[in-house]
Amino acid sequence: MTNSPTMIVMIGLPARGKTYMSKKLTRYLNWIGVPTKVFNLGVYRREAVRSYKSYDFFRHDNEEAMKIRKQCALVALQDVKSYLTVEGGQIAVFDATNTTRERRDLIQAFVKENAFKVFFVESVCDDPEVIAANILEVKVSSPDYPERHRERVMDDFLKRIECYKVTYQPLDPDDYDKDLSFIKVMNVGRRFLVNRVQDYIQSKIVYYLMNIHVHSHSIYLCRHGESSHNMEGRIGGDSELSPRGKQFSHALRDFIEEHNLSDLKVWTSQLRRTIQTAEELGVPYEQWKILNEIDAGVCEEMTYEMIQKTFPEEFALRDQDKYHYRYPGGESYQDLVQRLEPVIMELERQGNVLVICHQAVMRCLLAYFLDKSAEDLPYMKCPLHTVLKLTPVAYGCKVEMFYLNVEAVNTHRDRPLVRRDRSVESALILRRNSYTPLSSHDQVKRPRLYSAGNQPWLPLAPTPSALMPEGRQSQVSDRVAGSPSESVIINCNPSPPTPVESSI
Repeated sequence: MTNSPTMIVMIGLPARGKTYMSKKLTRYLNWIGVPTKVFNLGVYRREAVRSYKSYDFFRHDNEEAMKIRKQCALVALQDVKSYLTVEGGQIAVFDATNTTRERRDLIQAFVKENAFKVFFVESVCDDPEVIAANILEVKVSSPDYPERHRERVMDDFLKRIECYKVTYQPLDPDDYDKDLSFIKVMNVGRRFLVNRVQDYIQSKIVYYLMNIHVHSHSIYLCRHGESSHNMEGRIGGDSELSPRGKQFSHALRDFIEEHNLSDLKVWTSQLRRTIQTAEELGVPYEQWKILNEIDAGVCEEMTYEMIQKTFPEEFALRDQDKYHYRYPGGESYQDLVQRLEPVIMELERQGNVLVICHQAVMRCLLAYFLDKSAEDLPYMKCPLHTVLKLTPVAYGCKVEMFYLNVEAVNTHRDRPLVRRDRSVESALILRRNSYTPLSSHDQVKRPRLYSAGNQPWLPLAPTPSALMPEGRQSQVSDRVAGSPSESVIINCNPSPPTPVESSI
């Protein structure tokens, strides 16, 4: 069962944020490289019953409707089976109320028959203001209510909730459900109960759900001001701002003042171009090492023309699969996503934040919020001297773009029109270790950071090939072993949490 697919089963009354959590959790798991898909039972029900009339459909004594609802669940479970066994999926999120033990026992039998793992997520909420806000924000625009009449929708949906309450059987951690793996999320994350987390992926699910907070906030993303390396077409390095880059930092300060962002937290990398951009803002900022630009290894501070001339094979390999390709002695976009996971967690917890970062880093962060695939992520356009404002909404993210009227070079490189070589693709997915030697003997590995007195682009002595034996491999085990944890109740302080420690 170690590598068995997992089924996440949502539980809870309507308007408790189950679909919100399902979509966010799916977006996060796909972003970290775990193929995940949501199966929303409401979609199956609307296909079976084309026109929704009223809450009477959800009465427990409506036998005809109950048969339809059970049949929809069975069809959805077959689709789950196909996704996890045929289509290569690893996690299926079964988004439905699943409020009765009978329904959950049916799912348990299905899981056991197919040798899947199962993890339950129950959302419990008794705050009438939260429930009403959820109905008005999400349910008014539901296909069930084409007329969009707020009062009628609210009245009908509250009666629908009452229909479910009659038969609702919450998870019982002390008796009936004590052997199940689950998390109870109470009142939108104020309190949690975690029971028998069985493996690594379940612990990741718990970690994520305990970090997402439903609160109104915006995230501002921008790159540093234009640097001297940008003007020269060089990648990586630790260059300083160009005159236009300094002009952008002044424009960014005016932008913050105009938008009255007095409570804004500012984060930068530890590279000089982001620090110099932040220095002009006149506000406190934090430096995060994990926000540093992707490490180009032996290609640091080279132009693309130089890379193509010096390492033609590497240049071609990167065009074949830019997401998985790892620079020799450096990183891949896949590595960068793993590195940036703590930043995503903290962005979910915090209020308004401005992240001054780099092109590859900004692409990875944007891909999470905009649900972009690994194939599209490395080619997202993140122009210099432009601020993106991301505001989380019901099931997605609203994006606003602000160009600050300071010219800059275009550092974007379009997706190449190349035919994918399957043998190369499969080789790339076997990620290269942190320093795989190239065929040439005159490699130069340049440092990521220069001290203030050093001039960029000073060649170092070539790395002796004897220090890099052929075929050296680093083995990293992802498996987390251990006995299942017993249930634990966690109370969360409603005040803003303290940020995780970052390097300054």
